[in-house]
Amino acid sequence: MLEIPMFFGFVGLSDTIIILPCLLIWDFTGWECFSLPPTNDLWTLLLIDGFVGTVLSELLWLWGVFLTSPLIGTLSLTLVTPLSIVYSIFVGKASLSWEFFLGAAVMIVAFVCITLLDNYGNWDPLWILMKKLFNAARRMRAHRGYESLAITPQASHSTDDSTAIGSS
Repeated sequence: MLEIPMFFGFVGLSDTIIILPCLLIWDFTGWECFSLPPTNDLWTLLLIDGFVGTVLSELLWLWGVFLTSPLIGTLSLTLVTPLSIVYSIFVGKASLSWEFFLGAAVMIVAFVCITLLDNYGNWDPLWILMKKLFNAARRMRAHRGYESLAITPQASHSTDDSTAIGSS
C-alpha cells in the first residue's frame, strides 16, 4: 500500500527534475517570461490557492482513490465543473439554460450508475433486466392461454403436423 505523503513527495521530486529545467530554458530563450509576484497580497493569494486548489484537493482526491477505486476517483473529477457552476448559480453569479441542467443531470446519473456497478462487481443490471423482461413476456404469454412452442416427447414420433407443436 502506497503512503500518501510518500506519493506526494515523489510527485514533487519528479516535477522538480522534469519541469524546472523546462521553465529555465523557456525563460532563457524568451519563449515565456517568468517573474515573481510584486506584492505581498499576490503572494498570499498564490499561497492560499496553491494550498487549497492544489495540495488539499489532490490530497482529498488521492484519499478518495484509496477508499474507492481509481475509476471512481477519476470520474468524480468530471463532476467538479458542473457542481462549481451550480454553486455559482446558487450564489447569484450565473444563470444558465435548461440544456446545462440536463447535461449536469446526465453526468450525475452516469456517475451514480458507474459507482454502483463498480461497488457491486458481480452485479450485471442489464442481464437482470433482460431476465425480468423475458420472464414477464413468458408470464403474459401463459396468462393469455398460449402454450409453449416446445416439441413434446409424444409429438416427436407422430407424422401428423398438427400434433408436432404442443397444443392441448
